Amino acid sequence: LFRSQREYNGRNYYGSKRMCECNIVHKFDTWDIFRGGISDDDRNISTKIVNKNFELNISSLNKNGNNYQEFSGTVCSAVIDENDNNISAWFKNSFDEDNTSTQTIQGNPTFKVSKAIKSAKIKIEWIANTDATCPLDSETNDTNSTDNFAIRPLKFNILNYPTIAYAKEDFNISFEAKDNNDNNTTDYNETKGSSFDVIVKEIKNGCITGKYNSNITFANGGNTTIADYNETGEIDINITDKNKTCKERFAQVDCKDKNVSGYWNSDINTSIEEKNITLRVLPCKFNITNISITNHNNANFTYLSNDLNMSGELNATITAVNADGATTQNYSDKCYAQNLDINISHLSTT
Repeated sequence: LFRSQREYNGRNYYGSKRMCECNIVHKFDTWDIFRGGISDDDRNISTKIVNKNFELNISSLNKNGNNYQEFSGTVCSAVIDENDNNISAWFKNSFDEDNTSTQTIQGNPTFKVSKAIKSAKIKIEWIANTDATCPLDSETNDTNSTDNFAIRPLKFNILNYPTIAYAKEDFNISFEAKDNNDNNTTDYNETKGSSFDVIVKEIKNGCITGKYNSNITFANGGNTTIADYNETGEIDINITDKNKTCKERFAQVDCKDKNVSGYWNSDINTSIEEKNITLRVLPCKFNITNISITNHNNANFTYLSNDLNMSGELNATITAVNADGATTQNYSDKCYAQNLDINISHLSTT
């Protein structure tokens, strides 16, 4: 039993260090450094931010993956996508079984990925008793992390919109999904209504919210679109995924990850930081209709009077409308109507 145990721990029966670990089956895995790992069955890697460094634990486990196991040699790790393509630089860990008797965590590899991805993993390669360069040219073993994870944009942004817009007239507006360097996020190509929405609301209580039209499809984290709004008012335009359930968001692969107080919350940390702006929208124009003249006292003639007491009445209907000619309902005394200057000109007759 003593000899078997000494061999299992990577040494000969008389206690000297073995030069070969070929009889020991190792299994490597990686997880967030704030998680308990095999101690509480939490080997998750949760959502990361594009172009932001993150650290992970790399652990040497036994063949069943249920306990730590000593290992000497080189361990290389990198982030890969769904097609096993490398999307980060390689990180090297040098393991030495003399570091600790239980060989738990060996270093905190730092990764950074420059594009958005919905499902990434960590590829791990290792070679025993060798100080090698990563990636390994002749690795004898490799595996992938047991958990996959998303790499998302940091925040949304809205820009290039007008100071004032006019009801139902086209205007330009730009949306961005920014990475940790405040650049547009490469490979973030989502469409409005899928993993995010643009929500438009009238700000003033008692006034109606009109219809906002725009199609947004991001191309590498950027989009400039033509939009219109059919009503008058001051509106809040908000690009967000907070209204989406976790399983509808870009980082939906991480919804199942165990929450860790102070470090990770699946509802909060899968969400991209939202952005909102306020836009003022005026009627497109006024229409004057139903023009008529009523003589004084409904008689068949009208006096010419300097004080206008006996003059006729000019009647007209003035309507605030959008570019399609529809009445803007919010242009009322309870919402956004203003006092008007009305100027009337005439041609003299005989």
